[in-house]
Amino acid sequence: MIQLLKRFHAEERGDDTLKNVMMLALAAMIVVALIAFGKRGMEFLFEREEDILDDSAIPTSN
Repeated sequence: MIQLLKRFHAEERGDDTLKNVMMLALAAMIVVALIAFGKRGMEFLFEREEDILDDSAIPTSN
């Protein structure tokens, strides 16, 4: 990946193939991250928020 980035910056010709490959790879990583965050991340955030907002979860000492 780093080698691709170095080659991308080193090439200043009119060849856009490497640029297209890098953009496609970046888009794929973003999609994978969104799917992973969407399924597990949102579930985790909403569970934690409900625990915080739930009054019965707060221990009370009498």
